[in-house]
Amino acid sequence: MKERVKLYKSKIDSAIAIFTVSIFLLVGFTILKIDELNYFGIIFYVLTLLFIVHVSMTTNYFIVDEKELIIKSSFLVNIKIDIKTITRIEETKSLISSPALSTDRLKIFYNKYDSVIISPKNKIDFIKDLKSVNSLIIIN
Repeated sequence: MKERVKLYKSKIDSAIAIFTVSIFLLVGFTILKIDELNYFGIIFYVLTLLFIVHVSMTTNYFIVDEKELIIKSSFLVNIKIDIKTITRIEETKSLISSPALSTDRLKIFYNKYDSVIISPKNKIDFIKDLKSVNSLIIIN
């Protein structure tokens, strides 16, 4: 039987993207202005830039078979949540480290004491899809 998967991409704040690009351009120009080229520095710079782009492109949220929420961000995060265990969802602007690329975030409470912060692009449809599986989810 084939899995049914619904994909939600992470929202990316333009302000965060502009800030990150500005910092990397500044560091890149600084590396190039140094009289003696440091190849280790250049390699580290390029690898860091590629890693940030990779994380940005692979931070996604999946609803699988209308029963499981999977939160993935590169190889760093792979969280699986039974949608029936979700108790509450609330909007947050928290900047705590999480698999969210925006400050426009949702905090999902599940199990007894667990929570995770994410930032799906289309929050309304995302919440609607979760509520269609678990109507007991409280939205704050």
